[in-house]
Amino acid sequence: MDQPDGPVTREEFRQEIAGLEGRLTERMGLMRTQIEEHTTERTGLMRTEIEEHIAERMRLMQTEIEERMRLMQTQIEDHTTERTRDMQTEVIRVFMEFQQRNESRDGSLDKATAGLSERLGMVERRLFEIERKLLLEPPAA
Repeated sequence: MDQPDGPVTREEFRQEIAGLEGRLTERMGLMRTQIEEHTTERTGLMRTEIEEHIAERMRLMQTEIEERMRLMQTQIEDHTTERTRDMQTEVIRVFMEFQQRNESRDGSLDKATAGLSERLGMVERRLFEIERKLLLEPPAA
């Protein structure tokens, strides 16, 4: 088609159409390749961005979990310490009550022992007096 305004033969028209189809097919193939490359590149970038985002979220979650675990550990330690002190206080209170009862009994026993000791002393003195009289003044046989 050298003449733009002149009559075109059917063969020239077919050749022109075939040339256009070839160029269009070539351009479409090139565009398809570019689109595929761009899509592959964008998909790779998106995948990388998604992986980085997921990795960051996982790090944040891990940090939050670690903080919560430390807080729970501290709370457990505090609670355990408090309960241990409560138990120690209860044990000491029970022993103090036991000691007070024993001191009360010991006081009573000391008084009773002192009374018995005094009585025993009196009995020993009387026995000594009886033995002395018998030795100094034997009975007439």
